[in-house]
Formats: sequence, structure tokens, C-alpha cells
Amino acid sequence: MGVELSSAPLAPVVVALGDPVLDILARVSPAWLATVVPEPGGCLPILPGAMEQLLEDAGKQSELVRIPGGSAANVIKGVANIGGGGVVCRFVGMIGRDETGAEYRRKLAEQVYVGAKEQGRYGAIHA
Repeated sequence: MGVELSSAPLAPVVVALGDPVLDILARVSPAWLATVVPEPGGCLPILPGAMEQLLEDAGKQSELVRIPGGSAANVIKGVANIGGGGVVCRFVGMIGRDETGAEYRRKLAEQVYVGAKEQGRYGAIHA
């Protein structure tokens, strides 16, 4: 009367802990970008009111695309995709139970290697 253990190899499990960030991407002209920052690249702190105006202006040039990011989420997406379905990936972070949180979870799951999704939980990211 013992516990029967499976002889199948277990898939490795990778857990990423971090801050979920919903990145907003826009395709803008170099001339417009020069009005915002002295040179392309890097990071610039923006006040909330200024951010709203920046997004409005950028949205006039391009569709604003929101993708899940944050360092840990970006790494775990890469691991899930490189693992080709042979790695169980988990993301742990404070994700709200609101519309933005639901969007983050949905889009994070959509960015995983298609073969991994077809194989079930292996390779898929569970947020």
C-alpha cells in the first residue's frame, strides 16, 4: 500500500517573481521624438499629467499597443518560448483583479510559443 510514482521525467519548473508592467508602444517619427527627449533611447521620468498628453500625442501618429512586460515577465516569456513546451513557467507578481489585470494575464498567455500552448500547461505562462 504505497504511493505509486510515475517514471515519466518531470518538466523543469521556472518561477519568475517581479513587477508586472503594461508597456505601451507607439511608432513615432524621429522629429516628434526629438521634441520629447534630447536623444533616443534610455528612460525618462514623466509626471502623470504629462504622460496623458504624451500618450495622446503619440496616439495621433500610431496605434498605441499595450503589451505585458516587466523584467521578470519578459524573462519568463523567453524561457517559455525557448523551452518549446518542455518547461513549466510561472509568473508571480501583484496583478489587479480589474480590467487592466485581466488584459495583462490574457496578453501574457498569448505571447507564449504556440507549440507550448498546444501541449497544455508545459511551456505556458500561468500568471
